[in-house]
Amino acid sequence: MEGPLGKEFHEEVLKINSFKGYLLPTFWVTSIILVGIFGYTAGNMDAPPKFLAAFLEAWEEIFPNKGQFVEVVNVDQFSPNNVLSKEPDRIISDSAPAHINQKKDTLNKNNVLGTRCFYGQGGKTQRNTILINEIAWMGGLDSEDLSASDEWIELKNISDRSIDLSGWLLVDKDDQIKILFPEGSIILPRSFYLLERTDDDSVPGEIADLIYSGNLSNENEGLRLFNKECLLEDEVIVEGSWLAGDAQNRRSMERSPDLDWHTYSGALIDSILGTPGRENSMAVVEIVNEYEDKQKTEAESISSKFSLCSQGVPSMPTYEILINEVAWAGKSENTSEEWIELYNPTNKEIDLDGWQLLDKESSIVIIFNKQDAIDNYLLLKRILSTDDPSKEYKVGGVVADRTYTGVIQNSEESLMLFDESCRLVDRVSDVGSNWNRVGGTASPDYRTAERTDIENWHTYSGSGNGGVMGTPRSQNSTPEIITIPSGGGSGGSSGSSSSPDIESSPEEETSFCSQDDLSSPTHIVYINEIAWAGSASSTNEEWFELYTSIQGGLSLSGWQLLDKNREIQIEFGTDDRIDEYILLKRILTTDDLNGSYFIGGVGVDYTYTGVLQNEDENLRLFDASCNLVDEVVDVGSSWINIGGTASPDYKTAERAGVGAWQTYLGAGENGVMGTPGSENSGNNEIEDESEEEDQDEDQDENEGDSSPELEEDSNGNGESDTNEEILNLEIEEVIYDVEGADEGQERIVIKNNGSSTVILESYSIQYLSTTGDFTNLKKKNFESGHQVESGEEFVIGLNCSGAIPCEGVDMSWSQALGNTGGMVYLVSNQDAVINEEDLDIIHSFLYGEI
Repeated sequence: MEGPLGKEFHEEVLKINSFKGYLLPTFWVTSIILVGIFGYTAGNMDAPPKFLAAFLEAWEEIFPNKGQFVEVVNVDQFSPNNVLSKEPDRIISDSAPAHINQKKDTLNKNNVLGTRCFYGQGGKTQRNTILINEIAWMGGLDSEDLSASDEWIELKNISDRSIDLSGWLLVDKDDQIKILFPEGSIILPRSFYLLERTDDDSVPGEIADLIYSGNLSNENEGLRLFNKECLLEDEVIVEGSWLAGDAQNRRSMERSPDLDWHTYSGALIDSILGTPGRENSMAVVEIVNEYEDKQKTEAESISSKFSLCSQGVPSMPTYEILINEVAWAGKSENTSEEWIELYNPTNKEIDLDGWQLLDKESSIVIIFNKQDAIDNYLLLKRILSTDDPSKEYKVGGVVADRTYTGVIQNSEESLMLFDESCRLVDRVSDVGSNWNRVGGTASPDYRTAERTDIENWHTYSGSGNGGVMGTPRSQNSTPEIITIPSGGGSGGSSGSSSSPDIESSPEEETSFCSQDDLSSPTHIVYINEIAWAGSASSTNEEWFELYTSIQGGLSLSGWQLLDKNREIQIEFGTDDRIDEYILLKRILTTDDLNGSYFIGGVGVDYTYTGVLQNEDENLRLFDASCNLVDEVVDVGSSWINIGGTASPDYKTAERAGVGAWQTYLGAGENGVMGTPGSENSGNNEIEDESEEEDQDEDQDENEGDSSPELEEDSNGNGESDTNEEILNLEIEEVIYDVEGADEGQERIVIKNNGSSTVILESYSIQYLSTTGDFTNLKKKNFESGHQVESGEEFVIGLNCSGAIPCEGVDMSWSQALGNTGGMVYLVSNQDAVINEEDLDIIHSFLYGEI
């Protein structure tokens, strides 16, 4: 069949198209070869890889169907217009799922697409299709079985058309995160794309669109999103701290409509304080609206008649009205749900016109007016500056009498109530960290601090009502009676009344030993083991163990065990004694003081209340005359200077010598990663100082010990006889910028050139990139059991993740090494080095072209 236009026409068309079909590829291939040759010559042999990548990309552009089935069509079936028309554009159906992936994928750096883009190239941001919309750089809540490692990133398509992300690249400042989006990564109009770190458990209840490796730094970080043409679509630049987000409360950083950033302001949803896969929360900002205009007008009217009372040197309070209850931590659903209750202990109504309630920094300024009077209770509730103060607000089911703005600080806060003449009526001061000197709790219970009497406070002891762990506009709960009976009990202060009474005087208080200007410890009893992180089943499962080697034991009558901020206050009774080990376990204020408690299968001797802090904590044991018996100080962050671990192992810190500690070395028993009521792991013994004179005679008998004897140096620190071998450790090799994919392939190799085994568990490896200073140092601590034999190597794998683990290494680290070079330090302790001259540096290794 010759077709409607004749055979000659169709033969001409085929000739033209054949010529055109070869002309364009010939032009492209010739051009790229010339560019490649020039780049190879001028680029000092750095061009071939880039030339090859460009050539392959161009080849795929010209022959997009390579290796695929090609349909042969009969040109007789088409009109000239059809023959000469171009191929229609690719159309993505908007009826498809919001983001289409054939499978969840991790970064595939072997694909040449995307490797042309790198963080440092920057460029002008497009910001017209895809935005970096939300970042959980701080990770997830520990109380929700998440951790700081549970990071995630959300992208949003702000356009009205579907976008194919295939070949796009998301990279962070230090190349720890390099995400190349796989084929089929499509995001529909106004939809979201969720990326979760390491696994699909970082955001409970949400299925990740892509799993990635690498971590976001908490400061001096950056993220850049490039399209497949290496044009910069969006970026987030962090100089110092992040632009928003809350590390302490684990609230995400969200994009605002004006492309600025704000902290997630909503409640906890599905264990997350953020909006993964959903529209962002509203930014809580100080904006001028009709409500603020009204408040401003009222404030200006008040300020024209009043000036704020001075908080400088206040006089003795009159106690005419009491600050009776404070919900300083808010509630579990929303930490902004703070409130304050005032109480009138008299039998007459008191007019509050002109009175003032101020916090330490005057963030809270409440100036009462003619409508404010109090006959028994007055309930004050915090609202946001964007809320309408004329509306009715409730605490649980109780209507608030008045609202205010401002934030009650969790530490170093005060509240002062003044009358119209600026005479001090009542105050709450010296609250300590997390109000530990007053009362109340934050996560997970969020209990209020309640007034016991004029001088004392306690933590709400009830079971809650209406979602509120407190007693708004009603009588306070009965405080726990905190004593230590013989054979068991709890440490802390006591109280006897559930309602404040200005006529009553507090019971005689315990005089606690001073922790200032202390003499050297007597060490007749040791703080021997500490479960400072709790257990895997509950972080509340904290406990201590005391130990003495004195034959016949000791009476503990009048002795005290105190932590740094006296949140833990244990005073032993007249019948209390120690014969070898005694075990003390933390209980909650709502627990039965007379109950029987166990750690694993071991019975507890004493109970106490209060929380061990995970950093900047001290523990001190005093005898009845306040002589220092033993102490644990300078624990560092997560007790890295002492021992023990938090998630996932929750191992205890054990005494390894007079001035030395270690992390529990065993495999655990009955769910306890420690040795309650028994000898510490590793056969470490604490020598009684009264027997130190005999150590020389016993030295021959101890030569068979598997671990070096620990002695106390002049500074009271444990010193091992392997210390001289430190000088024979060196960083032998750094492997970085592996051809192809770096994930799981980077290495740091440490060599022991000495003649003895070196225990590494108290050491650390530290890394500094070329673009950072010592405030940006990255650090990995060696762990229990890490050691390197004489003449052997210890291999650290870097850029490791659950998806791409490091194989055949002695220790894994998620940190990625910069491809341009950097400095690696082997350090004799686990403190961050402060400069290149730091005496704790054992060996340093400079790699790359610096």
